Amino acid sequence: IEKAEAAAAAAAPTAAPTAAPTAAPTAALPDAVVVQPLPNCSVVFFHHLEKTAGTTLRSIFQRHAQLGLFDFFSFVNRYNKVQFQMVTHRLDTLLRQPGGLAGMCLAVEIHIGGGGYEQFLKYTLPDLLLLRAKLRGAGCRCNLVTLLRHPLMAHISWHHHFVNERVPLCFWNSPFDCQSRMAMALACHGGPGVQPLREPHHQALARMWAAFDLVGVTERFDEFLLLLTDLVGLQVPATTPDSSPECRRAPHRISNRISHSKAECMSDG
Repeated sequence: IEKAEAAAAAAAPTAAPTAAPTAAPTAALPDAVVVQPLPNCSVVFFHHLEKTAGTTLRSIFQRHAQLGLFDFFSFVNRYNKVQFQMVTHRLDTLLRQPGGLAGMCLAVEIHIGGGGYEQFLKYTLPDLLLLRAKLRGAGCRCNLVTLLRHPLMAHISWHHHFVNERVPLCFWNSPFDCQSRMAMALACHGGPGVQPLREPHHQALARMWAAFDLVGVTERFDEFLLLLTDLVGLQVPATTPDSSPECRRAPHRISNRISHSKAECMSDG
């Protein structure tokens, strides 16, 4: 990550310039939460950890794609790593073209929740950090976001999803730190055969989350979504109507509450 950050810092000033961002025309959409037009250029990478309401966020991105507001790539790197290379190649190509990023609104769901994809920290994340620096240097929004969940609720949800109540929770021998494992694309299956995470893993996780632009909390999903809307330029965030106006009037309080809840979620080991 340190090498990637250094490379990103070196790349940012030399990125190809694009035209000054201007608000792209968009049809009026009936959502009182949104107070900004569609950005001229916005790219968001969503690191989807299983059982954290990521499917709900995916549906919001899909709705933007249906309305022609954002392009959306789903399940990137889960089954076919070439798909991730296709996305990065497309963005690199547009970066080299004068005005190539104008009107580019893109959401990418990185979904690699388990298996043999240990290369995430060594290859995928450094590529994302470098690409983010290039895009920002060209005047385009680019953000890395994710969602975490309270460890107990995540463990229960994962049990219900994976075991489907075939084994009682009290007898289920599974790692308790599934979120941390999935964040690094390590397996969360195998019970006693899974090696425990060590201190270097925890340090790598802390550095990774520090490099993200927004780390939300499932239990405060509406607040996360409002912050994401401002950050990315979403137009139809589909928040709960009762909570949205209150949250909109207190953005700093929202951020503080999410930060406190995020610290609890990261304590899963």
